[in-house]
Amino acid sequence: LFKNDIADISEIQFDGVDIPKEYGILFLFSIGWRKGLYFDFSPLHPKDGAARIYDLNKRLAQLYLYLMFQERFKIPDEAWTQLFLQLWFPFISISVDTTQTVVNYAKNSWNIDDILPQISNEVLIGLPKWLEKWKRIKQFSSHIEILEKAAERFTEKDYISTVSILYPRIEGIMRSQHYAISPDVKGTQANLVKSTLIEVDEEINPKLLLLPEKFKNYLENIYFANFDPQDPKGSSRNTVSHGVADASVFSEKSACIAFLIIEQITYYLSKNENSNNQLNKDAPENGAPVS
Repeated sequence: LFKNDIADISEIQFDGVDIPKEYGILFLFSIGWRKGLYFDFSPLHPKDGAARIYDLNKRLAQLYLYLMFQERFKIPDEAWTQLFLQLWFPFISISVDTTQTVVNYAKNSWNIDDILPQISNEVLIGLPKWLEKWKRIKQFSSHIEILEKAAERFTEKDYISTVSILYPRIEGIMRSQHYAISPDVKGTQANLVKSTLIEVDEEINPKLLLLPEKFKNYLENIYFANFDPQDPKGSSRNTVSHGVADASVFSEKSACIAFLIIEQITYYLSKNENSNNQLNKDAPENGAPVS
């Protein structure tokens, strides 16, 4: 199991060791040369001591994850600004090495599109596995034939068709999720984003490898970006779906980003009872990230 195979670490358990909530704890751990130290002696305070109310196994898992993937959690604000300006995101299904390259380009304000061939190749290689996984996810059931057609067109380098198919379909997948859990709530763009990320545990939100808060901002401000009808720019759900996107938008870059958004969404939906076991079971064999 390698770093490229990991999408999240949900909890750490110690074989044969039970840690009562009334006990203090000190946890020293290593990943290569990196060291981590976590302690919580608050339950032992002679006056104000109280049993822990948080899930210790989850907390330790997130700290372990943070130490393992510091390069993803320590992206500076100026790099995030560049990522969003260039319409990119450190998607979970891009390899660790490629993600680091993307972040380095953002840190230096270089053109991330220069490494598009590398990213596109990873998408092309990943698509067959992603499609097989998407077929097992309930929210994808009414979309899979269209996604398969988009993958076929992408393989043939027909990016106009790929982008035309995928950008509105991403919203369709989000609507399937939204109405499955909130059938009586209006499907506004804000509610679609909220429903897509609903399974995220808010207590450990900041240290999830999927970066849900940043992805929320990405969906709201990049995918659902507003546009000026007199001067529409960029690739977004709105420019493509309203038929005002410039021809240059229907590009290899936009096609890659669309597939990566869809694949990212699958991990927020991975608690679905019909898909979670299959996602985890198949991952070590086919190299897909697991949680």
